[in-house]
Amino acid sequence: MPEVTMGRGTAHPIGYSEEWKAEYDQINSNYRMLAEIRFKLLALVPALSGAAVTLLSKLIAAHSADAVGSASSVADAAAFDYALVGLLSSLGFLATLGVTVYDLRNSELYELLIRRGHELEDRFSPPLLNFKSRVKASFRLLGFVLIKHDIGLSLIYAPVLGAWFFPLVDAVLRWRGCCPRPAMFASLTTAAVVCVAFLEEFVRLDKRREKRNESRISQGIQPGTAS
Repeated sequence: MPEVTMGRGTAHPIGYSEEWKAEYDQINSNYRMLAEIRFKLLALVPALSGAAVTLLSKLIAAHSADAVGSASSVADAAAFDYALVGLLSSLGFLATLGVTVYDLRNSELYELLIRRGHELEDRFSPPLLNFKSRVKASFRLLGFVLIKHDIGLSLIYAPVLGAWFFPLVDAVLRWRGCCPRPAMFASLTTAAVVCVAFLEEFVRLDKRREKRNESRISQGIQPGTAS
């Protein structure tokens, strides 16, 4: 978003002050900063998580193949490998969950900046439209997926969070003596369930935010919208 420039001879509304312009420029700067942080997270988190989950899953599969025919000699190594995979998977899940919570909080900060920017734009003459011209999400992909930033984030973070449970559950089950095929099936099922659970929760939070914005509109307060 461009910074505010007030030309010579521009008519200012009554009560105009340079503090408005300074605050508006700071809002634009903060908005761009949050956008840059989000893009970096979206570039790094899915890629690094996917690579880590793949390596951990291959470690389990390779160890299971080596263990055939020599169970007595690899029992201690198996316990260590499975415990290591379980630990790294748990840490990876918690780290991804922390990043997800951080990004959800950023969405609230987006709304705050948009709402305040909208209020300030009415004070300039002529009025600015950087925030006021934002349109509410209305189009749907394939007829049911709302094209919206928060929905896109949900479709990214939910599968990544669920994916960590694949090596975690697989390692625990094989550590307890479960056969590879049932362990893999249970791991895939658990990962899918966790993915769906987080996706539904993210959608629920988004709907709750929309209801809060509608309530603000009914009270005459301009809501923020990060759509």
